[in-house]
Amino acid sequence: AGYVAPTCAVSTYSVTSTTGTTHTITCSGGLATNYTFTTTATAVATVIKATLTVTPDAKSVNYGDAAPTLTFNVNGFRNSQTAANAAGYVAPTCSSSYTTTSVAGTPVAISCSGGSATNYTFNTSATASITIAKLGTLTITAGSPSAINYGGTTPANSFSSSGKATNDVISAVTYSYSGTSGTTYGPSASAPVLPGDYLITPSVAVFSTGLSSNYTTITYVAGTWKIDLA
Repeated sequence: AGYVAPTCAVSTYSVTSTTGTTHTITCSGGLATNYTFTTTATAVATVIKATLTVTPDAKSVNYGDAAPTLTFNVNGFRNSQTAANAAGYVAPTCSSSYTTTSVAGTPVAISCSGGSATNYTFNTSATASITIAKLGTLTITAGSPSAINYGGTTPANSFSSSGKATNDVISAVTYSYSGTSGTTYGPSASAPVLPGDYLITPSVAVFSTGLSSNYTTITYVAGTWKIDLA
């Protein structure tokens, strides 16, 4: 009957108390009709580090772009502190496996690690992704070799490209010959030998670095060639 609870307090603690410090908890008071209260026992409050949560920012690039600068947000500061004034603050770092040949359409994970501060621990479990968009049209144009006379040596084929990512390497294309401007021939993988006007059409680009799927469209443009009468 008549119970009034005692009260307890941490006399030396404040919201700015440093991590690792200890503070004595004492109790006093208390009232009840049929009881007395002994409040001599004490306990200890230990200040542990607060947690900062690190969240990397998602990034978007076009295929072949240089690696983006990775950024992140840190949340959970106490007492109006920031990264600029939190004691002993060392920023975490973020990284990814992205390279200029990372495949378009396949996200690359961004993760963070590290970070330290006097009064904080760092939670770096959050991840994000780098999204890689395809490039537009890759145009492959067959070379137009100089005309030869009938019976001459067939020139080697060549090609040029535009719209290709800097680090991609096209090692080969397939060539097909066909007649044009009144010449009947092919299409054939074999070079013609009779006098006439011909198209050399490239196709099926082979990439030794990169993939055709990194481009929205691949356009092939024919070159021209002529065999003159001897």
